[in-house]
Amino acid sequence: MGNKPMPVFISYASYDNTSDDPEKRWLDRLLQFLKPMELDSRITSWSDTDLTPGSQWKQEIQDAIGRAKVAILLVSPAFLASKFIRTEELPRLLSNSNSDYSSLSGDEEQEGMLILPILIRPCLIDKIEIEVHDGPSEVRHTTLSEFQYVPKGSAMNGLSEYQQDKELEYISRKILDALDLVSTPNIESVDDPDSILLGNQLVSFLSTYNSWWFNALRIRNWGSKQRNFKLFRDFTVTQIEAKLKALNKDDMIDSKDGKRSRVYKAY
Repeated sequence: MGNKPMPVFISYASYDNTSDDPEKRWLDRLLQFLKPMELDSRITSWSDTDLTPGSQWKQEIQDAIGRAKVAILLVSPAFLASKFIRTEELPRLLSNSNSDYSSLSGDEEQEGMLILPILIRPCLIDKIEIEVHDGPSEVRHTTLSEFQYVPKGSAMNGLSEYQQDKELEYISRKILDALDLVSTPNIESVDDPDSILLGNQLVSFLSTYNSWWFNALRIRNWGSKQRNFKLFRDFTVTQIEAKLKALNKDDMIDSKDGKRSRVYKAY
């Protein structure tokens, strides 16, 4: 692969990785799911277990945060009780954050960090506010519940082992979606044959399923599984989004703001 591996930062409380039961060592379990992507040189993961002995550890953590495109947060009572996480890691992570993929393809290393919280054990994820400095005089307070976290309506320790693995698999797939955005350039020319083909397929797809609104991610993930639309697999979410915007600008399809992203529909 010609692209650089995408840096992933993992924030967790050491308490949540010290159990005698390997199924309750959450960092270790997460790393099992990330390791195949690392072996394929698609990502590099970093946690404080990667600190260099004798190094200036605080600076090393800050440097790792600065490089990261994705941050995975293993949220628990111990996580929220950690002063270092609350005052050092989270403010830096959240100041560079996005709740979706909108800026992941930016040129700056810190732009568009995707935040992926995993609720390990029930805690005050919706009540504890994190102070984030967006500039010299810009301060805001946010909770981690403002980001889409998993599992929905529960915590990992309330699920079966199989369900826990499915949630970790989901996080891995979210990382692959993010990787998809930063690794492939947009279609720039509207006259490019691939661009024309994609546009025709999008119009046909939205006309076929004209009862629903779709965002680019759903078109690629779900649409590519539908008969006659497998071609979507050959394009990234960014490419599909760019073409949808162009079609909407040419008044060929309708659009509106969805809950998390722009959605599109045939007229």
